[in-house]
Amino acid sequence: EKLGLHPGQNTLFPKDTISQIGDQAISCLVVLGTLAVRMSLQQEKGLFDEIALTAAHWVIKHQAEILNLEVIVNLLAVKANQTSDKTILTALFHVINDVIEYASAEFKNDLDKSDPSRPWRMLNFNFAIVATRTSNKELMVKAFDTLGRNLPEDCPHFFEEGLKQSQKEVYGPEIKVIMAEYFKKWAMLH
Repeated sequence: EKLGLHPGQNTLFPKDTISQIGDQAISCLVVLGTLAVRMSLQQEKGLFDEIALTAAHWVIKHQAEILNLEVIVNLLAVKANQTSDKTILTALFHVINDVIEYASAEFKNDLDKSDPSRPWRMLNFNFAIVATRTSNKELMVKAFDTLGRNLPEDCPHFFEEGLKQSQKEVYGPEIKVIMAEYFKKWAMLH
């Protein structure tokens, strides 16, 4: 049986080895991307980024842990910021959901709350933002509940800001209602 053929049933390497292989691959691709930028090769930089995301998907497919979360969070944020297409945003929602599930326990424990730009925090915020941009209530509820489980201390401010942002014309009335519900819930809890 070859590595990569049967997700979660790989017999060649233990999961921690798969995590390490993925981490090394992603790190190498980031270096190659940096070199591509220095050489003004933007298209190649984009290809290295896509391959890095593919390496993260490979790790997830084998139910191992993502060790280089900051890089993956940044790549996903760039992809999300480059589109307003709801189909692409929905696909990104599912990718981010998988990354949250398979992020290393070290990130999930989120012990150092002093850094507001820590990858775990940004990943969860981006998950909620991407869900909101899909305008899909079901995805928003899933992302907002995940945010509440993973970062409860950040929810009052997040939903306060979300309520303000939902007043923009780009969002429909259903978005305002959901944001108001979650704002009220978290304002009452804190």
